[in-house]
Amino acid sequence: MASLTSTNPRLVKGSDSHMARTLQRAKDTTTWRAGQPGHYSSGLATPVATNGTVVQFMFARDQTTSTSSTDVWVNAIDSSMIFEMNELNGTLSNSNVGETYECDVSTSGTANIFTVDIGATSNACVKIVRIAAGSTTGYEPERNSTGDTQARCYARFPASVVDG
Repeated sequence: MASLTSTNPRLVKGSDSHMARTLQRAKDTTTWRAGQPGHYSSGLATPVATNGTVVQFMFARDQTTSTSSTDVWVNAIDSSMIFEMNELNGTLSNSNVGETYECDVSTSGTANIFTVDIGATSNACVKIVRIAAGSTTGYEPERNSTGDTQARCYARFPASVVDG
């Protein structure tokens, strides 16, 4: 059992060619980390900060100081893509597979890290498709335990979240 370090989602299944990289104008006074999901608000690239927000792309590079009239690289996503993500602060089991949960975007500690929050479902936006731990069902059981906190999983954004 270990407490893993959360990172932003990374693509593990799906064609990189579908993640079309485009240059977009960012919303002023925002920050994010590479891999953090984003959406367009009034035509401007904006990091996802709350549940119930459409997820349309992933930021390609870190932006740790507030933006001002900045163009940034973003990678478009679709609902068929699968990403590796961390759970917010708990463990995962096979009972979580197939379930849809809310997200959490840390604003303290390691800021701008997007995780799955299995403790909340009312504004669900991430569906778990496989967990890392588990001797017969895990995708990396040799490096992950069902007792790990901030546990890893494969997850996707359902079409209702990506398409709005």
